[in-house]
Amino acid sequence: MPLIVEDGTGLPTANSYVSLITAAAYHLDTAPDWDAADDDAKVAALIKATRYVDGRYRGRFDSIRMKSDQALEWPRLCAYDRSGFFRDGVPSQVKNAVCEAALIALTEDLAPALERGGQVITEKVGPLETTYAAGASPVTTYLVVEQAIY
Repeated sequence: MPLIVEDGTGLPTANSYVSLITAAAYHLDTAPDWDAADDDAKVAALIKATRYVDGRYRGRFDSIRMKSDQALEWPRLCAYDRSGFFRDGVPSQVKNAVCEAALIALTEDLAPALERGGQVITEKVGPLETTYAAGASPVTTYLVVEQAIY
């Protein structure tokens, strides 16, 4: 699948907020795993990461999408950041979160199928034992993505 990067106009065919060049610049000197991956793996990771960020954080995005037929959640109309500054196009925080999630997506499934209901009381595998509090979320939170998005 080709990488079609959102250019800030609300493309109906976009599948990423970040290009290979932008991701390479973001990960420069900090992520040897990114450099070691081939371009096909990087493209797949960027597409998965964009889907993940849109799906996981769309409820936090203020305002409304710019066009009804745009493929992704950004750009948005009348969007402002927490400091009150206007967000034009795709915010750098969203792009950074996609870069971080794409690095994870090279080695992990960002949205695995969940078999447990989230309220595991005790799980023991060999000498390891895990107990979750009532109401514990079954969803993995990637703090590096969380911190990048806001």
